Amino acid sequence: MARAKAKGSRETAAAATQTTGQAGGRYSNLRPVFSTDSKYCFIATRTSVHVCNLAASAVVRQLHLDQPVTAFFLDPANLYRLVVITLDGGLTVFDWTDGALLETRTLQGDRVHFAAVNTAGTIIWSDGLSIHASSETEDTEVAEFADALGIVIVGERVNVWRAGGFITLSLEGTKATASSTTTFSGTAFQFAASQRHWAWADNTGVIHVAETDQSIARRLHWHASAVTALDFALDGEYLLSAGAEGVLVLWQLATTEKQFLPRVSPRGIDLLCVSPDSRSYAVKLDDNTFKFINAADLAQHAEIAGVRYEGNKLIACAAGSETAPVLLLGNGSEIQTWDLILGRSSSRTPIAPRTYAGKRPGGYRANEPYVVAHCAVGDGDDAWIVTSDVWQPPNEDLPSYGLARPSHDCQMKFFSRRQAQSADAAYTIVTRVDFPHGHSVVSQLLPLSSNSVLSVAQDGSMKFWHLRKGTWVCTRQLSLFMGAHKVKAALSRDRSLLAVHAREQTHLVDMATGVVKHVICQLGLGKKLVNLGFVGDRLLVLLGARKLVCYDLLRRENLWGLLMPQDSQRMHLAVSSKGNRFAVAIDSTPTTGKLFIWDAHTPKPTYREKVSKTLALVCAGSEIIQITADLRVCRYGGARVPALADAKGAPALLPAEDDGLSVHYRAAVPIESKEVPADMTKPVAHQRLQAIFDGSGTDALEKLEKFMALTLGG
Repeated sequence: MARAKAKGSRETAAAATQTTGQAGGRYSNLRPVFSTDSKYCFIATRTSVHVCNLAASAVVRQLHLDQPVTAFFLDPANLYRLVVITLDGGLTVFDWTDGALLETRTLQGDRVHFAAVNTAGTIIWSDGLSIHASSETEDTEVAEFADALGIVIVGERVNVWRAGGFITLSLEGTKATASSTTTFSGTAFQFAASQRHWAWADNTGVIHVAETDQSIARRLHWHASAVTALDFALDGEYLLSAGAEGVLVLWQLATTEKQFLPRVSPRGIDLLCVSPDSRSYAVKLDDNTFKFINAADLAQHAEIAGVRYEGNKLIACAAGSETAPVLLLGNGSEIQTWDLILGRSSSRTPIAPRTYAGKRPGGYRANEPYVVAHCAVGDGDDAWIVTSDVWQPPNEDLPSYGLARPSHDCQMKFFSRRQAQSADAAYTIVTRVDFPHGHSVVSQLLPLSSNSVLSVAQDGSMKFWHLRKGTWVCTRQLSLFMGAHKVKAALSRDRSLLAVHAREQTHLVDMATGVVKHVICQLGLGKKLVNLGFVGDRLLVLLGARKLVCYDLLRRENLWGLLMPQDSQRMHLAVSSKGNRFAVAIDSTPTTGKLFIWDAHTPKPTYREKVSKTLALVCAGSEIIQITADLRVCRYGGARVPALADAKGAPALLPAEDDGLSVHYRAAVPIESKEVPADMTKPVAHQRLQAIFDGSGTDALEKLEKFMALTLGG
């Protein structure tokens, strides 16, 4: 392929990127591509292609694009060059061995829906209306074929298919002639071709197979619902099919005998692809995972897992050390460990039994017994995990459970890494507590030390759990707000002060004595508190449905406050006590949102960007970690967050006439703008945070109980 001048827009986009790291993503249904030796596989997300080492089950390189990827393949003239085509017609060539950008050019036409390449290097592509052929020097429209769904090239034959049939083209350079046209007896949802056969499947699970020199097709039927994937192996001797049952079926076409690989996925298979030597099968599951199966013994030999998300709330918390940070992602019935340095999934821990019943006839998934609602991990170490899991019986089953209205069951489970018995499950359960707070559901888990954790329930009750002789037990209980609803709590960095918010008031509790040292009220946060957290040694940040407030604990006054947009669908707050900053993500539409990062001493954000919708926002050390709706893990900051003045080309979040939130959203607290005092830059490093409330003039309230002690030592 001819070398062309690189697009300036790609360089500009790269310069404007402000993330310190980006990994993961939702894998698309584009067919993966194997290297010639089948040691590497290339998998696409929406705007990137991942280079995967199958021996290590690891993503070793990510090739990022500005536009959605619609096709990718190896250059037939040089198999170390990966060609990627995007929706806008851009063609980008990478050296996939080192990630170097080699060239870019543009195909004729402003949209490319899908494409393929033949052995001569001619690219066949569709714009939705016609089929085109492109070489290094020319682009030609070869046939009118609207509503095409895919292109399958076998040898010199080009098969372009749609729901009602397919056309076979013979190419000479960029000139093509139609050699045959075939009409399907029904509506095709999947299509595959080999040298000797064609195969297509409809939405009833019936597979039609015809030889290339015959017009009569035979029927193969095993799947109970629509076939979701088809491919041939061993030059057409075998046909592989998959569907919503999560079972891989191997058909020997000479005898029509079947071989099954059950339980490949509990909830269905989206895609399958056979390697060129037919030794390996790539299977994409609907939980954002690729499994690679050895054709000889049908055993799994590799797995590439992205961030798993089943449509429930995604729970995230940070673990590990500054040099080896990891994320714990709770979703559905498992906890996933995500290595932030390597940018990949490192382990999975099942929380609840899995069901392989597939999907219900109406398309609804079978209910899992329990789903992960919250999780926490030991500070500075991932030796243990605690989860709170909930389950709600289906409404139609309420009478059989003796319930008149919906109710939740709750469990707390404690897992230990040191007692893990296998590499597949990094953690094993050591303690399970049913109904830890009676009929109230756990709403928050806060790690206290290497062997203790605090659970907060929706009714305001709190329990302190400690690891003693290999078992987790409750050692203290505190009821701060009797009958409260949706209590939120946060711990200071030195664990000496607990901030508890309920009923539009925030109580600051001395962790050593159980005394309420101060009550913060009349902040105008709104009826709902999104989250709160301590920033550094003296500031408390509270994000409500109406306001964002930064409160100075030492001076006992609002440092600053901002009104929040009232049209936002959801907001997230992540506070970094080590980095002295915090971030707010605002989902403004079902698919997009905005991210702001603040230095707590100033109301003007130091960083802002338009982002995809946020599923979770957490802090790992001094970094802000965002998990987006397209399942990317984005890392912001590190040692320093770039200011807007330093971020050349950074996209403006607000119109040009507005200068960020500080102007667009008026100050919401009755304090005058003033310079930050010099002593505000000095951290309170030589005293426990609760000590700033001691001494004369304190407005500490009456003790809540006789005594509330947190024995961090066990």
